[in-house]
Amino acid sequence: MGFIGDSKSTDVNVWGPWGATLIAAIDAAGLPLGNRCSENRSSLDLRDWAQGGRTAPQMAALIDDLILTHADNTWQDTYKFILNFGANDAGKNPPYTENEWKIGYRYIINAVLTKWPANSLIYIEKAWIRDRTTECNNFATWIDDLLAEFAISHPGQVLEGLDERVWFENGDDGATYSLYNDGTHYNWAGCLVKVGLLLTLLGY
Repeated sequence: MGFIGDSKSTDVNVWGPWGATLIAAIDAAGLPLGNRCSENRSSLDLRDWAQGGRTAPQMAALIDDLILTHADNTWQDTYKFILNFGANDAGKNPPYTENEWKIGYRYIINAVLTKWPANSLIYIEKAWIRDRTTECNNFATWIDDLLAEFAISHPGQVLEGLDERVWFENGDDGATYSLYNDGTHYNWAGCLVKVGLLLTLLGY
């Protein structure tokens, strides 16, 4: 299983490393998991290509090299990827235009689909960050556009992931919520909520 995003998705995120927690939950249930490295089958063995501070266009410039770091013979069956960008994108000044942002995000998706054209399943999450409601709503609309594009070009492979504006924001810009520590990152409670939602979404 691969994660591509910003600091929310890094496995060293001290607030709540949901990636390792998700893999551990799948392991504990004895369920089959694609993208398992043959050389290391521990629960912490993630294809975690997330990097703190990155935006989607910034990651687009790095994704080809990240893909090259992993040989095909270390992967199995279905290649599931969870993408989450928006927290850093929302604060960029000057802001990205719609076209700039879509070009970057589209490139990431296409890079994965080009490398693993037959078996990739890509889930695109809609991000939320406190005090950036307008920007996050714009990104969500642009993601819907990308999902519609790929539904035509790659049906059934690029799918909507979790929406942080629904499960994380709580309808009040996070003012009374307890799933984050800093208005951006999940704490342990948020980590566990996300893992539960992902297990359902991914069919585990």
